[in-house]
Amino acid sequence: MRTITVKGRSVTVVKGTLDRRPGAVPVDRRQDLASRLDQIEERIKRLTVSRRDPDRFFEQRSEIADDVRKLALELRF
Repeated sequence: MRTITVKGRSVTVVKGTLDRRPGAVPVDRRQDLASRLDQIEERIKRLTVSRRDPDRFFEQRSEIADDVRKLALELRF
C-alpha cells in the first residue's frame, strides 16, 4: 500500500492499478456488445420531437444516454 495525493486529498492505493489500461474485451462478449450498440443506434435514428408529446424526446434521449453510459462502464471494467 502507498499513499498518493490527488487534488489536495490523500488517497491510499491498495492495489497498484494506476496507469493500467483495461484488458481487451473477450471474444464471446463482442457479439453481445455489438448487438447492444446496434440497438442503441436504431433508437437514436428513431429519435424525433413530437408535437403531441415533446417531453417524450427528452425522456428517450436521457434513457439512451444512460444506456451508453452503462455500456461504457462495462467496457472499462
